[in-house]
Amino acid sequence: MKIFLLTNTNFVGDNNQLKGIQLAIQTKLKEQCEFQQIEESEFDVNSLGEKDIVLVSGSHGLIIAEQIKQSKPGTKIVWSGHQYFDEFNSIKYFPDIVALPGTALLEIDKTEIKKRAKLIVTAGVSHCVNDQTVTEDHAKFKGDLPEHAQYPKQVGIILAGDAPTAEGKMMFFTEENARKQAVIISSRLKAKGYDTTDTAIMITNGPRTGKYNPDTGNAHNPEPHRSGEVDASSKAFLDAINEEMSQSQVFFYDFQFADLKNGPSAYKPMIKQVADSQTSLWFVPSESTSMVTESSFFLEKGIPVVIYHLSSENPAHLAHAKDAVNQRFAVDVANEAISFEISKGKMESAATKIAEAFYQALVLTKIPKVSSVNSTMYGTAAKSDAESFEPTQQVCKCK
Repeated sequence: MKIFLLTNTNFVGDNNQLKGIQLAIQTKLKEQCEFQQIEESEFDVNSLGEKDIVLVSGSHGLIIAEQIKQSKPGTKIVWSGHQYFDEFNSIKYFPDIVALPGTALLEIDKTEIKKRAKLIVTAGVSHCVNDQTVTEDHAKFKGDLPEHAQYPKQVGIILAGDAPTAEGKMMFFTEENARKQAVIISSRLKAKGYDTTDTAIMITNGPRTGKYNPDTGNAHNPEPHRSGEVDASSKAFLDAINEEMSQSQVFFYDFQFADLKNGPSAYKPMIKQVADSQTSLWFVPSESTSMVTESSFFLEKGIPVVIYHLSSENPAHLAHAKDAVNQRFAVDVANEAISFEISKGKMESAATKIAEAFYQALVLTKIPKVSSVNSTMYGTAAKSDAESFEPTQQVCKCK
């Protein structure tokens, strides 16, 4: 039996969900499984054996799952995602297991899915961020990271990206909104005493940052993260924060697909930099359900995670972000003092929950009664080991 992970280079968060599930399955089975990672565009359904299992994620994964089911209806498929996509209303063939955050589901959504598949309601999404992976990526990173001796105060900021609604309407992280977010974040940093010469502000973007032209709704051609050019939204944010934070030092790491072969991206190295600092803050955009979930890494470190809201946020993103704040695992950027009591709890592992369902339903080959367990975003934690699927980035030191 092989377990296929069907990835897509355009969807880093979806890929990392699959990797997290893979690791949780390996832990559950306590033996080596034969996993094969392959790009969706290169996958041949005829390569599937009778007992093989497929893991997919995202709206694109739902389409692939339907194609597989049409060709080989006996193939078992596990799907994971961060929101209830409109594709659920159009596909005829469902995966065997569907995993979604509770914050992304209406009761009617749960009812409809449970008619067609086993529904696993999770807290957040699967991921592969832990001490081991951030340490490994930090050691491999080729970019220029700020020295802790020179910059004992370090801030990490993840820039948002363009993102679709569940219905497929694209929402844009515009230049104007990027400048607005930079001003808001800067005001919070100034209030906390971070506009000083011993402060390093690390900023990175992602493949969806500035990908689309908001006037036409079409992707830029060439896409900035495939051309070596810094996208307009990132430039706008950098210009504004450099102007606002005149005393601190800004380090910017530009996401470029072409750099994938050179080493890991700045994302996990930045996480380790912030975690190892004397004084630190972590800013994450609400439109990345994956990164909001992954920010739970900072819980045991006692480091505040600040969620900021932007023009590409959709209702599912907002619900997930609000749940994180309500459970005291993050603070909303609207909280001017960035002051809150960090929860003593730990995040429930979505990957572990999915792996258990995988084991019960597919490995034991007896399908339990379809059910779901409602949960808040956070409960008990489980850590996974993985290398990131994220492409690497170009780095430049600003100012």
